[in-house]
Amino acid sequence: AEEIKRRAALDSAAEATRASAQELAQRENFLEHKNEQLSQLEISLNALRQNIENREQKLNQAESDAHETSLQLEKETQRLAQANETLKIRTADIDARAH
Repeated sequence: AEEIKRRAALDSAAEATRASAQELAQRENFLEHKNEQLSQLEISLNALRQNIENREQKLNQAESDAHETSLQLEKETQRLAQANETLKIRTADIDARAH
């Protein structure tokens, strides 16, 4: 009778251990899956960060180019204004000589 009780207790303990081990394996699989998802999210986040950095660099370059173009246009406008003044003076001189 004692042997039967002892075996029953051992069987019960073994079953509880198996159930506990199975539960731990399931939790481990769940955590591995979540860890893989986290890794994928980190990869996506890094790609987005790189994309943002690239766009910021392009924007900065475009702003720099626009500023340079603005300066060139300003110089060209001044040059044209000077040429226009020169033409007015020459036209007035020609008109004065014609009369």
